[in-house]
Amino acid sequence: MTACSLHNPTFALLHDKAVIIAHAYIAKPNTNKAQHKRQQSACVRALLSKTLCKFNITAKLQDTHLPYRLIGGRHGFVSFSHSGNQVALIISPTPCAIDIEIHPVSPAIANRYYHPNELMLINQAIAKQSLIAALWRIKECWIKLYHGRLHAGLGVDFSAMTLPDASTQLQLVRTSVAAGHWVYHQPRLQLNAIFADDNVAFA
Repeated sequence: MTACSLHNPTFALLHDKAVIIAHAYIAKPNTNKAQHKRQQSACVRALLSKTLCKFNITAKLQDTHLPYRLIGGRHGFVSFSHSGNQVALIISPTPCAIDIEIHPVSPAIANRYYHPNELMLINQAIAKQSLIAALWRIKECWIKLYHGRLHAGLGVDFSAMTLPDASTQLQLVRTSVAAGHWVYHQPRLQLNAIFADDNVAFA
């Protein structure tokens, strides 16, 4: 098993403390690409163990198929993400997804896949690259919610889910575009997450 040491883990409690978001840095990132991917996978699971311990949650991860779940104690959904030397996760009683992306997203990707309303918002923005990246992370979260169906996220208009231009504040937004969902923004960590209300049905 690949060893993992985490640095500076942080935790956020949302939605009346029902939702947990955790983030950490990999203390000693492996320089070998293949080994680094294994290290990321090990570290995000190490972060889960640390999170369960911190909040006194007794449960096991069921990761044989999507969506990942906690079973045998506190029941809920789990989503992982990692990028570079960072790992993150979300635990929620409802379907959820998280995405962290430290690498820039090409404007050409936005022009090809983003909704016209999103492109209009980007053209008006001062911090264009930050907005392109935030929208990409939200789309990645949406795709994860719908089990990897690309059409579920790429062409959908998520412009109403974004923060005010150049905002650096973390924020939780309830969106009317995707009714019954909450979007969490953490611009400093380049992280977004989505979780559903209790009344949202998933196939």
